[in-house]
Amino acid sequence: MELPVKLNRSAANLVRVCVARKGTAGFEGCYYHRYSEQAVEFISPDDLVQRMDRMFDELGYPQRTVQPRSFGTQPQEAKRREPGMEQKQINDLETQKGELATFVVHVMYRQNATWQGNILWAEADKECNFRSALEMIKLIDSALDVPKSN
Repeated sequence: MELPVKLNRSAANLVRVCVARKGTAGFEGCYYHRYSEQAVEFISPDDLVQRMDRMFDELGYPQRTVQPRSFGTQPQEAKRREPGMEQKQINDLETQKGELATFVVHVMYRQNATWQGNILWAEADKECNFRSALEMIKLIDSALDVPKSN
C-alpha cells in the first residue's frame, strides 16, 4: 500500500466537495473553492466534473494538455488567470461540511483529457491518489457506501 501524498492545503486549485444526498443518478451536493464564498451546487457526479472543469478553465490552472472537441458549436477557449487573483483568496475551505460526507479534492494535472490528483475524505481522514476523474468519482461513491460507525 502506497503512502498517501499530503495535500497542499494552500493550493489555489483545492476544492471542498460537500455531498448532501445519494440518489439514483449518483451523489449530489455542492462544492467550494478558494475564490468564492458561494457554494456551487451539482446534481450528479457528471455535473460536478463539468462544473469543476469550467472553474479550472476560468482559473487557467491546472491547464489542459488537450483541447475538447465537439460536433456543432465550438468550445470556448480557456481563459488565463486574472492578474491579482492570488490576492482574492478569501475562502479557507475549513468550515464547509457535507450532510453525508466531505472531500477535499486537489486536481494537480489535467492530462490525457482527464484529471490526476488526490482526494482526502475528511470524516475518515483517509487520503488517496486518483488517475482520472472517473476514478475520483468511484472513490467518492465507494466512501458513501461505507457504513458510519458511531
